[in-house]
Amino acid sequence: MTSTHQSPPRTAPLYAVLAFTALNSFAAGTTSTGIFFVTRNAYEFSATANYGLGLLFGLGYTIGALASGPLLRRIRAAFPTLSSRGLLALVVGTLSLLCALPVLLPSPSTVWAMLGVYAAICGMLWPIVQTYLSGGRAAGDLQRAVGVFNLTWSSTLVVSFWLIAPVLKSHPLAVLGAVALVHLASFAFLVPLGREPGTTPQVSAEAPAAVSKSFLVAHRVLLASAYLVMYALIPFLPTLLDDIGVARLWQTPLTSTWLITRVVTFYLLLRSPRWRGRNWPAIAGTACMVAGFALTVLASWWDARAIAIAQFALGLAAFGVGVAVLYFAALFYALEAGRAKVDAGGRHEAMIGAGYTFGPLCGLVAYEAAALGWIAPTAADPCMLAGVFAFTVIGIVAALRVARR
Repeated sequence: MTSTHQSPPRTAPLYAVLAFTALNSFAAGTTSTGIFFVTRNAYEFSATANYGLGLLFGLGYTIGALASGPLLRRIRAAFPTLSSRGLLALVVGTLSLLCALPVLLPSPSTVWAMLGVYAAICGMLWPIVQTYLSGGRAAGDLQRAVGVFNLTWSSTLVVSFWLIAPVLKSHPLAVLGAVALVHLASFAFLVPLGREPGTTPQVSAEAPAAVSKSFLVAHRVLLASAYLVMYALIPFLPTLLDDIGVARLWQTPLTSTWLITRVVTFYLLLRSPRWRGRNWPAIAGTACMVAGFALTVLASWWDARAIAIAQFALGLAAFGVGVAVLYFAALFYALEAGRAKVDAGGRHEAMIGAGYTFGPLCGLVAYEAAALGWIAPTAADPCMLAGVFAFTVIGIVAALRVARR
């Protein structure tokens, strides 16, 4: 007699999750953060145009992340034999095709159309990957997995910003062509992932008491604030680097300063469990992030080029530390509380998308107001800072109110 009992899915090998993550993070990170250098070099996009592009990415990413759970359930209901692995293949294949479009049909309008759709699909990718990461793991095992996961994807972005530097000026669109091939290369690691993510064990005594609803929501709010600040900064960096006199060959390597300090911070958080369930990482992370942002944006106020570049690098370094702390904590608590569900990763990614949206909005309003003559050009930076700080304060106050419940 044949048994109808099916054994639970096995935990996905961490090496397969990490390899798949590394390749797709390299590709997606290059597209989402490097696109502003591509458009600056290929089409001389202004700060306003890049902020508009960033706003488009944020809206698309948020929609994709929020829709990931319900949409994927509907797809699975319509095609019962389609596995999570099959969905990953479909998503990554689509991302690869989208990245190839600006190379095949080179024009600014193609870039705009590509990025909007790419952002939405990308917002669906990471919630699925995170189910493979967290499925079958909990507490200390989950913290280690999340730590190595963060080290992996963040390290690839450092490599990316150094690799694309030599080709940005002469062949900027070739960056997107290479990204399309990297997406395709990740198919090699789909098979060992398994058809479905592993089943997460019951919460043990080792699980941190901090995984309460209020604590989780507070960190999600701070995560949105972190990405708001990040995406208020990143679209502006190509213009800012031109203003302080950095040669375009060295712009992305210098920008990688914050990516490097983020990797280092991820490593330190991985090595120590002392931050789990405590409030001080959120406070310290927010302080570093805000201070770093202000130092970076105001670097152009110096007439001395050496001082401006030094302040720029120092600001980016502090910024990277702050963002790393807030991201690491928020992802750990989301996956610990979410128990390997796509919706848990989707809500985490949606908070990132909210930051992706409101950050560029601050810059877009400020620089468009200057372009229309509503404010003096020299007032654009202070206005953007004021908008970012206002949203950040709102986020901090909201997080404190939730944490006290």
